[in-house]
Amino acid sequence: MKSTLLSAEKACETCSLKSRRASFTSSQFFLVLYWLFLAFSCFLVVSLTHFIPSSVASALFFWRTSSSTYGQKNISNSTANQFDWSTIQPSRYLHFKPCYDDLQCARLEVPLDYWNGTDPDITVTIAIAKLPARVSVTDPRYGGPILIHPGGPGGSGVTSVVKEGKEVQSVVDSLEDPTSVQSKSSAGKYFDIIGFDQRGVGKSSPGAHCFNNRPTREAWALRTVSEGILNSSDAALGRLWAMNDAFGKSCAGNIKQGHEIKQHISTPYVARDMVEIIEKFGEWRHSKALSILSKAVQPQWYHRRCRLPTIHIPQRLAYRPGKERLQYWGFSYGTFLGSTFASMFPDRVERIVLDGVVHPTNNYLWTGNLLDTEKAMEAFYNSCAAAGPGLCALATNGSTSVEIQEKVQSILDSLYHDPLPVPGTDPEIITWTDVKVAIFHSLYTPIDSFPILADIFAQIERRDAHAFASSLSRKHSYACTAANGTTDLAQQDGEALFAIECSDADPQNSMTQKQFDRVWRAQNELSPSIGQIWSELQMVCTGWTIRPKFPFPGLGAKTLTPLLLVGNTADPVTPLVGAHKMSSLFPDSVILTQDSPGHTSTIAFSHCTTTALRAYFHNATLPVKGTVCGVQEHPFGVPLGAHEDHGRLEEMEVASMKAVQGMRKVFGKSGWGLGRGVRGRFEELGMNHEL
Repeated sequence: MKSTLLSAEKACETCSLKSRRASFTSSQFFLVLYWLFLAFSCFLVVSLTHFIPSSVASALFFWRTSSSTYGQKNISNSTANQFDWSTIQPSRYLHFKPCYDDLQCARLEVPLDYWNGTDPDITVTIAIAKLPARVSVTDPRYGGPILIHPGGPGGSGVTSVVKEGKEVQSVVDSLEDPTSVQSKSSAGKYFDIIGFDQRGVGKSSPGAHCFNNRPTREAWALRTVSEGILNSSDAALGRLWAMNDAFGKSCAGNIKQGHEIKQHISTPYVARDMVEIIEKFGEWRHSKALSILSKAVQPQWYHRRCRLPTIHIPQRLAYRPGKERLQYWGFSYGTFLGSTFASMFPDRVERIVLDGVVHPTNNYLWTGNLLDTEKAMEAFYNSCAAAGPGLCALATNGSTSVEIQEKVQSILDSLYHDPLPVPGTDPEIITWTDVKVAIFHSLYTPIDSFPILADIFAQIERRDAHAFASSLSRKHSYACTAANGTTDLAQQDGEALFAIECSDADPQNSMTQKQFDRVWRAQNELSPSIGQIWSELQMVCTGWTIRPKFPFPGLGAKTLTPLLLVGNTADPVTPLVGAHKMSSLFPDSVILTQDSPGHTSTIAFSHCTTTALRAYFHNATLPVKGTVCGVQEHPFGVPLGAHEDHGRLEEMEVASMKAVQGMRKVFGKSGWGLGRGVRGRFEELGMNHEL
C-alpha cells in the first residue's frame, strides 16, 4: 500500500514538475506551491480510495481494512493454540487482525436487543475468526464466506475454525490446487471459512455467567459428577432435582434488569447477529476489492487536476446494503440456528446446509431425539461381533451380537452397586455412571470411539482398568489457571448451553418432580442406553425461570435458495425423522441420507456426500430426492450398511477423506454435538486414542 501511495505521489509530482519553467518569479513560485498542493491532494485521493468503499465513504471515513494481503503468511503474537483477544478493539465494522498463525480475527459490536428498544446503546461483542480463501477476493473463483457452527448449543465457532477450518475448506473448495493451470481454467470456487462464538459463549462478551468465579463453578460441577446420573441410585433424582432448582433460581437472581445477556441469548438473537456479520463482511469485501484493484491504477493529470481514473468494482464484489446473503454449514444445534435464520430472513439464503437435523417442533422438549439411538447402539454390537477378537477387544471367536450385548449388560450390572476400585498414585473408582456416560459419548463418533468403548469394557471385565481410570481422574479435579480465580469467559458447553436451550424452549418450570419422574422413565424406555442422561437436559430447564425478551417466531419459509439437509440412518440424537419434518417446512428443500451410525455426516467419509456438498456450495445443485449415500469408513473397519460406497478414490478426493477424518477427530474431542455438554467434555471421559 505504501509503495502505491508513494508512486502515486511521485507521478503527480512529476506531472507538475514537467510544467515548471526554468526561471522562477514570485508568481511562478506560488504556482509551484499550488501544483504541490494538488499533488498532495492526489496523494490523499489515492490513500482514501485504498481504504474506503465508495458506497459507504461518508460513513466510514476512518474505517481501514486489514493490512494483510492474500498470499502472505500472517504474522501475529499468537500460536496455534493461543491468542490475546484483548488486543482487538471491538468495532461496528470488521477490522480483521492476524491471529492463530494463519487466521484473521475480529470483534464485532452488535446491539444487545434488536427489537424491544431496551437500552439501544448497550452492545455485545461477537468474536469472529476467518480462514482466508486460497485465492484473492478479486479472483473470479473466489466464492465468498461460508459461516460454520459446530453445534452445542454453546459450541465455539472460533475454536472450530482454529482446529478444523482447513479441513472444512478442503471439503467445500474445488479439488484442484488453486495455483494449477487446470484450476485457473475451471469454474471451481474457493471459500473463506468463518466461525463465530455466538453471544454469551466463549470469546464473545459478555459471557452467560451464573457463578461469580471459576472455583465455585468447578466445585459445583464436581459435585454434580459425584451425584451420578438419573437412576444411578434411588436418591439420584431428588438430589439432581434440588441442584437444578438451586442453580436455576440462583442464576435468575443475578439478573441485572434490562442488561442481562441471558435474556437476549436465544437463537433468534443469534440469527439476527448473523445478518450483521454478513452485512459487515459485504462492506469489508467491497473495501478489500477496491484496495486490490486500485493498486494497479496510476494517477493522471487532467486539466491541471490530479485525478485517479474511476475504479469499477465487479457487481459480485460490490457491497449490497441490506441485501447480503448467507452461506452456512451448521451441525447439530447449528441446524436449529440455520433453520431459524432461513425462517426469519428467507430472502438472504444463498446456501444453507443443515447437517444432523434437529426436530423442528420438539427440539427443546428433548422428547423425540432418541428414536434412532438404539440403532446406533446395535451398530456397536453388530460391528464388534463381525470384527472378531482381532479388532474388537470385547469379542471372542464366534461371538454373536447378542452375546456382546449380554456381556455389556453384565459388566454394567456388576458396577451398579459395586464400583471397580483402581489403586494408583491417585486413587480412583469406576462407577456405573462413568461407563454409561462413556457409552453416551461413543455413539456420536462410532468409527473412532467404538474400539475405545470395547477396550473400556474389556478392561473392566478383567478388573484392570488403569487406563480408563487415568482418563476419568481428569474430570474429578481441576486446576485454576486464572491469577485471581475469577470468571472471564463462559464455558463452552456449560452455563451458555443451559441459557440457550432453556430460552428457546417453552417454560418448563411449572413441571413437578413427580411429573418429571414419568418423563425420564419414558425416555429410558425409548433408549435404555442413554435415556437417563438425555433426560437431564430437560430437567435443567425445570429450574430455569429466565425468559427471552424476543419470542421464538417459529420455523418455515420459502427460501431464495432451497436448503440442503443431511441426516444419518442411525444418528443417536438427531434421528432422520427430524430432517424429514424440517424439510416439510421449507419448500423445495432436499434431504441427503448418509447410511451410517453416528452424529452428523462428518463421522464417516462418504465420497457421495462430500461430492453433493461441494456441488451445492459451488452452484446450488441439489441431489436427487431420495438419494442415500454409502460410506467408505466403518466401525472396526467392518462394512454393515446396505449402501456401501466401493468407488476408488482419486488422488484429489483422498484429501477430502483426510479432511473429513480431521473434522471427526476435532468433533470427537470437543464436546460439540446436541446435548453432549450435559455430562462433561469428551476428552475427559477416556474416549480418546491414548488408552
